[in-house]
Amino acid sequence: MQEASAAADDDVAAAPDSLLARFKTLAATAPADRNDEHSRRRERLQRASQALHAAFRYLNDLVKQLNVVRPPIAKDFSLPGNIVFSSMQWRSGDVDYRTSDNAREERIYESVTLRCRFGSDKVHELERAPLADKTMHRNLSDYNVSFDARELRDENKRVVKTRFRIPSEVRALAVFKPEQDADCIHLRLTNMYRFGVMEFRLPFGDFDQRTLDDLVNLMLGESDAFLRRFRRSA
Repeated sequence: MQEASAAADDDVAAAPDSLLARFKTLAATAPADRNDEHSRRRERLQRASQALHAAFRYLNDLVKQLNVVRPPIAKDFSLPGNIVFSSMQWRSGDVDYRTSDNAREERIYESVTLRCRFGSDKVHELERAPLADKTMHRNLSDYNVSFDARELRDENKRVVKTRFRIPSEVRALAVFKPEQDADCIHLRLTNMYRFGVMEFRLPFGDFDQRTLDDLVNLMLGESDAFLRRFRRSA
């Protein structure tokens, strides 16, 4: 009985073109494939972390200098309705990051975020009729622009127009994150160079000092070289 049981536990010989042979081949190669994919993901994670760490160090040091120098912003920002923020300068900025610790207690950078504000002392005061005032509300909120709004009513207490008071201040944001299963960094810019959102994929090989310099020049309105080098992904 023992010999019969042992024989039953032996692997069955499979014809080369059989279903059993196909799955034997898949089972034999699967562990190696999984190990290779795990290694590739680990390497990609480490490269992304190194890139984000370098970006944080560069931007953190740079922002400290900009907060002292407060350079001018060389580009105007335009809102719908012929509202133009011009002659602005850097006002403040800060940089932070998020990390996670893996099983080997290595610090892995998951994201880097740059926040900054620039503006001027000019205040835009304008009035909008009903319906148009809702569009103005929406535009200002979408672009994260601070404003005060006061409704003006007639003798019947009906709103006849809304008076807006809009300081010339831009709140901008840059967020760096690894692109999922790709050898690149995803960059999302909000109110950088213009109002609105722009997104880019930056390959690891191009994520270097020159790219960060071009990005800062874009942020300050000095040059659009960054836009000419990298195509928007969204």
